[in-house]
Amino acid sequence: MSHNAVIRGGTGSGLWIGVVTSGEWETFDQRQFESINGDLGGTWAPSSIIIIGGSGLRTTGVFEANGTLTANAAATFNSAVTIKAPSSYWNVQTIDGANSGEVKWNSTALLTGLAGAVGVWSGLWTFNDDVTFNDPVAFADNLQHTAGIAAFSSTLNIGGTTSITAGSFGIQAGVAFSVASPVALTGSTGFIRLRRIDGANADHTYAIADADHINSNPSATRSYTMSNTGCTGGEVISIFNDSITQRLNIYQHNGSTLIVALDIALDYRGVEIINDGAASASTSWRVKGTSPV
Repeated sequence: MSHNAVIRGGTGSGLWIGVVTSGEWETFDQRQFESINGDLGGTWAPSSIIIIGGSGLRTTGVFEANGTLTANAAATFNSAVTIKAPSSYWNVQTIDGANSGEVKWNSTALLTGLAGAVGVWSGLWTFNDDVTFNDPVAFADNLQHTAGIAAFSSTLNIGGTTSITAGSFGIQAGVAFSVASPVALTGSTGFIRLRRIDGANADHTYAIADADHINSNPSATRSYTMSNTGCTGGEVISIFNDSITQRLNIYQHNGSTLIVALDIALDYRGVEIINDGAASASTSWRVKGTSPV
């Protein structure tokens, strides 16, 4: 219904006959004063809310709400919407992918989940750039990595299978990597590639950070000293002497003899040594196995 009632009666009522009284003119004037000017605009402060039903309200120009804007039913935005102030959503927000729905965070924009917030994602999530986790990350299901290097600087707990199909898996320097279950290498492509280097044709000191395997071909008797730097126990290095005429001596970190890697009497040219973790002891490195001539 209209905000103001008709004075005598609506169109077709047949009541507009006779002289219009002064009171009716005053009512007409008052209601003209109270009406909204649809051409020139203006400012109104109604004492109660204005409710528009029926076919609703459509604005083809700017629509601005300086106070609280409440939508109690579905709201459809067919064009861009800019929200410049902090906003709170109290219920489920759905982005309709069937209609090309998309949410974008532009360059330098920040997405923050405050303490206690929970994020659940049931579909595919693709990261096209670096991702930083500042706290432990737990994957209760499979983790699949398809490109680049997956580098983790904090705790990573994986409850399912980790699949790296086209890339490499990197652990940042100084970060321990612990495996609580057997590591199974499957198929013809499943293997661990050791860090192999050619040994110096000179007396030299090597640490676990240098290589897993050292292949040497000395032109004269050489000595390699095995450093304890970076060792906590369990580190393994293999050394092979490719020369059949020259001797390669292997020493502990303190200079004591560990093994002679080429000696016709001992009848071997290669050695695998393991660190027992006693960094201050004279026998920190021990012979794990030898390779025959």
